[in-house]
Amino acid sequence: PLVECDMNYDGSTEFDITIAESEILDVRQDNIEIAYFETLADVSADANAIANPEAYNNISNPQTVYVKVTNTISNCYVSVPMELIVNLPPAIDPFETYEICATENNNFNLTEINGALMDESFNVLFSYFTNESDARANTNTLDTNYTYQSTNDTLFVRVEFSTTHCFYVHEF
Repeated sequence: PLVECDMNYDGSTEFDITIAESEILDVRQDNIEIAYFETLADVSADANAIANPEAYNNISNPQTVYVKVTNTISNCYVSVPMELIVNLPPAIDPFETYEICATENNNFNLTEINGALMDESFNVLFSYFTNESDARANTNTLDTNYTYQSTNDTLFVRVEFSTTHCFYVHEF
């Protein structure tokens, strides 16, 4: 199966289904054509081939698509089912602002926010950042003992499943 992460909770994402060719063919072969289809009926009819298999958006989750490998000399073909699976990021309880009480040394433990983000955090990793690009790249993580600069700091949390590594970035 091909597995991708969803970024917006809709269960749909873009796949490059052509990457399955190397697994199906194992070695480079001459005199073959490869086409991709959403249904077995379309494979048999050789109709409605997927127009852009390098950037295909699934229509259900999970979804089976079919790879048709045709020998151009004999005109015989085999169809290979391929499952597309979309993993969702952890579901959060979004909020715009998280109020804290000012402290003498301007410190706050960011892990206190985890409970406000989600009720069940099993297999979930929380990381905090000062900008969205760092959160997406998972670089320059803030220390959880955060020293705030003002009473209006904007932060980003990356909430990620430790099993699938699918994540969501939330600004607050």
